[in-house]
Amino acid sequence: MLALGLALIPGCGGKGGTAGPAVPEDGRIYLDNRTEFPVIASYFDEEVGTVETEVGPHRREEISRDLIEGGTEVKVHLKSTEEAGGFGPQIPETDLTVKVDGNIVIIVYRVGVYGNPRAWEYQVIAQ
Repeated sequence: MLALGLALIPGCGGKGGTAGPAVPEDGRIYLDNRTEFPVIASYFDEEVGTVETEVGPHRREEISRDLIEGGTEVKVHLKSTEEAGGFGPQIPETDLTVKVDGNIVIIVYRVGVYGNPRAWEYQVIAQ
């Protein structure tokens, strides 16, 4: 009788606990500008063209105009103003690509790191 009881235990789990591949969630993209300078974020949207948003110093704003489908890769161009670090004709700018899986926040800490206008200090987090 004991052997029968133990033989039934492995079958108790069933297949209901296995999960399939995760489906990326729709979301929005935000820019959290923690610098002393305005940062302009732009990306290309197939429906409306180039979307550009200026985010002031120490501000956080949505840079996407609408909900973006989960799994979409978005190339975001970040550009500061000429005043950022005194680079003269070289305006600090950089590109980054994010994959939407829920809301995405791009936190910018510094622009033109170490005197290089292409070197930015930033972090991308999913919420």
